[in-house]
Amino acid sequence: MNVVIEYLRSHINDLINAFSTLVAAFIGAFFAFRLQNGSDKRKEIANRAASLNIFQVRIYHQYNNLVMIQTNFVSSTPKEKHGWINVPAFSIRDQIEHPDLSSISFLVDFGFGDTMPDILIAIEKYNEIIKAINARSTLHSNVLQPGIERVRKKNANNLTFELLMEEIGEKDINGIISYTQKINEILPGAIKFYEDLLSKIYKIGKSIYPKKKFLLLEDKIEQKTS
Repeated sequence: MNVVIEYLRSHINDLINAFSTLVAAFIGAFFAFRLQNGSDKRKEIANRAASLNIFQVRIYHQYNNLVMIQTNFVSSTPKEKHGWINVPAFSIRDQIEHPDLSSISFLVDFGFGDTMPDILIAIEKYNEIIKAINARSTLHSNVLQPGIERVRKKNANNLTFELLMEEIGEKDINGIISYTQKINEILPGAIKFYEDLLSKIYKIGKSIYPKKKFLLLEDKIEQKTS
């Protein structure tokens, strides 16, 4: 026992230095872990905020297309019985990627999973309208407009619904009318749905990450609807 005590006394400084080195290494590793973990967390927050902003921009792009249709198509639809004849060809060709729902899947972790069905409904409404407007545009350009020109040429520039029906055929005429009515019926509700969705996405972003900047598109929406 005395030998052990004597050994400890003679090597106390070495033991203290070794212990200090061990403690310092542990503390250094601990703080390095905390710093790295904090850095990773900040990067995750920044990436999620960016994903939410990108997603919102893509949703707004679709909303903007719907407003363009309302301005150039629905607003120009004459009210008379056969006014659809004079509605111009108008189609939408997306130049931006569609919203990627997986990029904002983290919203589920924050209790906003109920937003996902709303987004899917909005995108479905959008796709239905774009499909209808492009199909009508194709019929207008390839069938209706050439048919109108032929009728006018054959009948001294005279154009009636009956003559056009005879020239083009009932199937294509009904197709154009059907697409026109469908767009007019669905579009107003779809635009309102998108406006509510954009506002909701912005508020969710601010509630999750209040210190991050999110695109406030409500002013632009108000300008379009005023």
